[in-house]
Amino acid sequence: MNRGKVFIVGAGPGDPMLITLKAMESIRSADVIFYDNLINKKLLDYAREDAELVYSGKEAGRHSLKQDEINELIIKKAKEGKKTVRLKGGDPFIFGRGGEEVSALVRKNIPFEIIPGISSAMAVPAYAGIPLTHRDYASSVAIISGHGKGSDNSDSSLKKILEEVRNFTGTIVILMPVRNIKKIFTGLIKQGRDPETPVAVIMSGTTPFQKTLTGTLGEILSKTGKSGLTSPAIVVIGEVVTLRKSLDWYERKPLFGKKVLVTSPRSSLLEINRYLTHAGSEVIELPAIKVSPVKSYEGIDKEIERIEKYHWIIFTSKNGVDIFMKRFAAKGRDIRELKGIRICTIGERTAERLRNYNINADLVPEKYTSEAIIEGLKKIDLKGKRILLPRSQNGGKALPEKLKKMGANVCEIATYKIQSPKYDKNKIKKLFRENKIDCIIFTSSSAVKNFLKMVSDIPCGNGWKKYLKQAKICAIGIVTSKTLRGFGIKTDIMPEEYTIRRMVEEMESYFKNQNVNIKM
Repeated sequence: MNRGKVFIVGAGPGDPMLITLKAMESIRSADVIFYDNLINKKLLDYAREDAELVYSGKEAGRHSLKQDEINELIIKKAKEGKKTVRLKGGDPFIFGRGGEEVSALVRKNIPFEIIPGISSAMAVPAYAGIPLTHRDYASSVAIISGHGKGSDNSDSSLKKILEEVRNFTGTIVILMPVRNIKKIFTGLIKQGRDPETPVAVIMSGTTPFQKTLTGTLGEILSKTGKSGLTSPAIVVIGEVVTLRKSLDWYERKPLFGKKVLVTSPRSSLLEINRYLTHAGSEVIELPAIKVSPVKSYEGIDKEIERIEKYHWIIFTSKNGVDIFMKRFAAKGRDIRELKGIRICTIGERTAERLRNYNINADLVPEKYTSEAIIEGLKKIDLKGKRILLPRSQNGGKALPEKLKKMGANVCEIATYKIQSPKYDKNKIKKLFRENKIDCIIFTSSSAVKNFLKMVSDIPCGNGWKKYLKQAKICAIGIVTSKTLRGFGIKTDIMPEEYTIRRMVEEMESYFKNQNVNIKM
């Protein structure tokens, strides 16, 4: 029988950036992924398109598999010869039942590997600015569960767990405490723990929703009651909690807790996500643009074959650069064959993409518009010069027409096309209903037009109009801002330099200076 292999993988806590390289590689190559509700679902975006995804977590109000059923399914997939990944939140061997699943594999002689993950027991306090050990406060750590085995949630079971730390003087970390939070705190005090002992309760740790409550063992219950304690959460008990006042860093990030709706195509989302996530915001993806290949590359291939006849190549987007260079390589050409041809890009983002292919642009206008390209080229005699313009099939006529008026021979080649993506009306309606968006980002005029068409088709009353009025609008450039203005929408944030980095920096400055606190 052809047997596959099972990988018991720790996905780390809520922040998807905290997954290990080895764990990420297992996700990318898996045939089947069994995942639970504690993992960040964005990690599943890295799975192969043909990978089978099986939800196997435990969540209130949602049907879930029993542990024995999960074990049987994992074994079944492995016996079918499939690379099977069991993706678990945190670390699989710290209250993750990873040991039980591995024991089941051993009994059936199924090959396996363990890929450890960053446990929430370590990561969440770190994101709250609480070191678990410190030479002046604690030299040891105890990690305990907030409830008993399986369905055993009896007082005696919890009492037995708390007995294990009765005389422990180091830092105590309690995982899964929500259901028994009152019993835990009262039980510790009954055992003799000082009611003045510092305590932190951290909810949704390492995510933009992180919320940290601090107090003493005697008073923390009243604080959690007022704030509404929710899962997932952990409790940290000990003198190290007092260090949070000076070491808190994550919740002070410039865009912490801000929900940012991004309308860019999927090809640009990774870069935008990286910058926004580092600034502390939650990114909600709603691509209003789909970049699709043209039906045939015959036109661009023909011009590549005779590339030496051109004096200039003008790139107006990163997509144009990527497709041109891929076709250039596919035709067996070498970048040295571009020697003598001058290159212009519409902006720094496009120039940066060109540098990825070890090519520097000769002309990058200060303003990232077609008009700026024309202004830059006016200093050059273009009469009789041959210009190749590889760009979107949807590109406007202003640029080539003005170049022709300057005496240039222009060859326009469609390398890709911009389309409105297919979308689920119910999902968009749910997005508006469940999220309070702080900012909406538009990186092109096409995104503006398609987004407004998408939301206008949704039968959700004036919900989307309310968002556009109350959320802050960010446009990456003057052309996009002008398009918004044409629809009666004011641009609140626009960077002087039209790059993702500068855009996010401008957002940080705006929210800091305005002290915006949007309530919807």
